[in-house]
Amino acid sequence: MHLAQLSQRLVAICRWLHQQPELAGLTLGLMGEGNVAAAALTAARQHDAAVGALVALGGEGAAMTPDWSQLSVPTLLLVGEHNASKSLLVSQQQAHQAGSAPNALRIIPQAGPFFQEPGTLAQVCQQAAAWFTCYLARPWTTHG
Repeated sequence: MHLAQLSQRLVAICRWLHQQPELAGLTLGLMGEGNVAAAALTAARQHDAAVGALVALGGEGAAMTPDWSQLSVPTLLLVGEHNASKSLLVSQQQAHQAGSAPNALRIIPQAGPFFQEPGTLAQVCQQAAAWFTCYLARPWTTHG
């Protein structure tokens, strides 16, 4: 499936979930890797009222380098140590300068791009759970 089509579907799902009366007051946590992560970034930009937090795995290419100034959702980028590049680290520096939402880049030691090495997926799960617990459990506010 193409990224644009995947993004459109995820935005539609977020919109539909946000309109359900039984889910009123709840926000979504989105998590994905590769194209799914890129689609989640798009959905968070387009429908941030429904998205409370985002965790993206991987992190290379234009699709995974968000325009941080347009992203108002707390976003965690998890990258394997063997997949971290200088361009990604520069992008994260820009995030801290441009973004209004909390954001972080965490590098998972000894991990490759798919977190298949022993123990690395458990680290991803722990980091993601902590991020979602922090930003979905209570509303966050911007300062400034």
